[in-house]
Amino acid sequence: MRVVFATLLVCGGPYHYRHLQDWSRMMRGEHQLWLIVGNCTGPPVANRNVRVVRIPKGIPSVGNAHDKFRYLHAKFHLWELPYKRIAYYDLDFEVKRPVSRCATLCPAHADMCAVRDPVATWPLRSKTYFNAGFFVMTPSKGVARALKRLGTDYRTFAEQDTMNEYFNRGRTWHHLPKECNWLHYAENRPTARTDPDVFAVHLRGQ
Repeated sequence: MRVVFATLLVCGGPYHYRHLQDWSRMMRGEHQLWLIVGNCTGPPVANRNVRVVRIPKGIPSVGNAHDKFRYLHAKFHLWELPYKRIAYYDLDFEVKRPVSRCATLCPAHADMCAVRDPVATWPLRSKTYFNAGFFVMTPSKGVARALKRLGTDYRTFAEQDTMNEYFNRGRTWHHLPKECNWLHYAENRPTARTDPDVFAVHLRGQ
């Protein structure tokens, strides 16, 4: 099954076109999908493997104290797109080659695969809350509609809380190993960026 690798850039947010270009180079050789919220512009896209989907910034934002999370529910557009499989990574990831390694760990029968978030669940130690910085999913317009309905109120982590509410309410998601989304490398494993047994490091803006 062909996998498309996607990311999201919010114009005026904490990341810029140079971060998007870095991400694209990291994903070289793969089919890529860029979701861009707003009207910011950058260098022309010369790679035929890249598709750009622009989303107006007039979409309702999620009201919360963290501005960088306000438009992240634009990720829900991924479920509307005509692909069989999408692997999403935030821009603050360092994914080691082969970049398709974690996507292939998501079983064909699973509609959603992700890695449990050990930080957001502390101290509850929940086993059913995942981090939405990386996930593998099967597009479905029905899921897109449901996520958008749920994602209109106040959330601490915007899209992550909404996705967890949906996929833990009568639906299941497949757990991927923590090595596919290693959080806070500087705090718990300074060598994560070079250790071969860590496949993707979530830098969290560093």
